[in-house]
Amino acid sequence: MAVLFESTLPALTFELTVKSLFLLTVVMAVTWFMRRTSAAVRHLYFAAASVALIVLPLAGMLLPSWQPDILPDGIESFFAPAATSNGSTSGSESSGAGRRVDTRSGGAPIGSPAAQSGAGSWHKWFFVIWLAGSLILAAGLAGGKLYGFVTARNARRVTDEDILAALNEAAQKVGLNREVAVLESNRFVVPSVTGILKPKVLIPPQVAFWPRERLRAVLQHELSHVKRNDILVQLLSQVACCIYWLNPLAWILERKIFIERERACDDAALSRDVKASDYAGFLMEVLEEMGNKRNTLWVTAAMAEGTDFKDRILSVLNPVARRTSPRKGHLAVAAAMALLLVLPLSVVRPWTAQATELAAAHTTDRRAEYKNMERLAAENLEQYLTTRDDDILKKLPLSALIKQLKSPSARMRERAAVALGESRDLKAVLPLIEALNDERPDVREHVASALGQLGDRRAVLPLCDALANDRSWVVREHAATALGYIGDERAVLPLCDALANDEEWVVREHAATALGRIGDDRAYETLLEAMETDPNYEVREHALSALRIITGGR
Repeated sequence: MAVLFESTLPALTFELTVKSLFLLTVVMAVTWFMRRTSAAVRHLYFAAASVALIVLPLAGMLLPSWQPDILPDGIESFFAPAATSNGSTSGSESSGAGRRVDTRSGGAPIGSPAAQSGAGSWHKWFFVIWLAGSLILAAGLAGGKLYGFVTARNARRVTDEDILAALNEAAQKVGLNREVAVLESNRFVVPSVTGILKPKVLIPPQVAFWPRERLRAVLQHELSHVKRNDILVQLLSQVACCIYWLNPLAWILERKIFIERERACDDAALSRDVKASDYAGFLMEVLEEMGNKRNTLWVTAAMAEGTDFKDRILSVLNPVARRTSPRKGHLAVAAAMALLLVLPLSVVRPWTAQATELAAAHTTDRRAEYKNMERLAAENLEQYLTTRDDDILKKLPLSALIKQLKSPSARMRERAAVALGESRDLKAVLPLIEALNDERPDVREHVASALGQLGDRRAVLPLCDALANDRSWVVREHAATALGYIGDERAVLPLCDALANDEEWVVREHAATALGRIGDDRAYETLLEAMETDPNYEVREHALSALRIITGGR
């Protein structure tokens, strides 16, 4: 079956990135040995590489896959994605027959580090990062093309006879038989070419004042882009960048295509009765007119943009530089190289079917192990709450206790809160704060008590909110007690408000006790008023005790 249907999409994305890295490494090495050939020949090989990059995932969908056993087990287990539902191991196989074993690693269980090592879990993050970057680049590319389309549509068709005559003369020199429209737009500062099916030459208004020799040379350069289909090649390289943007060689390829394209069109103009010195002067004049302005590089093919101008001038003036166009033999070799790279890469899958099966089995085993851990945690929790044996509490994993805070059983949630409070582990604070919103008041009551036992100041504001707003007076009572144990001064005013206004005397009683524990002078007036006016004797008694603590027994 095709590679696409045998692996998850995130894993396929990583595969293609690695394969593109290998493909472009080979292309860069081959073209390095061709550095003395003409720019047009090098451009041909780079263009073939762009086509190969785009064809690579398409070929992977159509061709069968080959999974050679060539990678070490540890690396293979790390990169292998979990199989799809058709290829994954069922839960009955995993749990009924015991732990699966990797026979190639000497019988190591799947749960071992060699077999686990994060198999497939990181693929999702890699895919999310890749997808976000690809969408951003694709949006930029689409916006650039839309900009070029709108600019060309709003441009004015040139009717100047001198410009049209120079265009026809340049087309004859280049050997171009296609119809090319010439449009004038003040959005461009140098002549540029846009359009694939209907190519157009966009020129700035100042072209009308150029000398005829300069205008003809520049138009020969631009029409060479049309004859060579450079706009299409540029689009393909930009699409490849959108797909393989995580591969730095894809950006290097796009840059090299741009440079070799311009040099190839320079060579095309120089081979048709244009002196190298004159042409270099024309380039310098165009660059001077541009100043700091630039066209959108992903939109058009412009004569004086996107290249190292010093190197380009030296290339133009180089008397021994080769300026020949690619021959049919070059085209055949470039196509053969692309096929020889694409076909093996599209069918080869580095990780074997066994590694994929092991990754899937590992996932299944981890799920079964986790469920078993939850069951054992529930049993141990019941035993601990019955015996209060600290040794049992130490054996309970904190993650399992926190998980029980969301158990369907309210009784289990309540007991988990009690155990977390007695664990004295501050990692439980945030899950317990979240559990303060539990639907059951008996659960919220024990959660508030647990937060008081932990004594972490992060719980002060949530407990103050529970003290002021919880519908259950028992929860409010335990929230007041917890705030007293934490001893944070931020709780003074909420406790004073509860002492003065709560309708339940038990809540007022514990608020008074909590204020005594905190010992803040701001509670003096409220405690004094409660001692004198509260209708409940227990509240007055606890308010008096709190006053003695605050005043030092005076």
